[in-house]
Amino acid sequence: MAKHQSFHELFQREEELKHGSDRSFCFVFAGIFAIAFASSAYHHHDRAPLWLAVSAILAGIGLLRPTLASPLNRLWARIGLLLHHITNPVILTLLYVVAIVPIGLILQCVRKRKTPPTSSYWVLRKPPGPAPQSMSDQF
Repeated sequence: MAKHQSFHELFQREEELKHGSDRSFCFVFAGIFAIAFASSAYHHHDRAPLWLAVSAILAGIGLLRPTLASPLNRLWARIGLLLHHITNPVILTLLYVVAIVPIGLILQCVRKRKTPPTSSYWVLRKPPGPAPQSMSDQF
């Protein structure tokens, strides 16, 4: 991409991607897999022991050697950044189309009904303002 880009966001990063700690990454995903285990066990699915094993392994890694999860943590951060670059423009466009444009159109319709059509919207000031000669050195 050219040095002078027209985007408001930098897509090429010179600094290292910052992410959460490896230990918290392990504990969060251990919790997610524990929830998957509970749901599978409640519904009597065959995969419940698998979810429990994955949850226990991640919790053990988080407690004993959290640096083992560092590659997965970095990968997860990159996936999150990619999803951000995809979903952010889509969500903002939908917000604009669904919320802002209709409100603007409704306000224009309401404003046209309330105000009678005139040849000019210039409002005469009574009494008149300062003399035009006093505006010579405004800045």
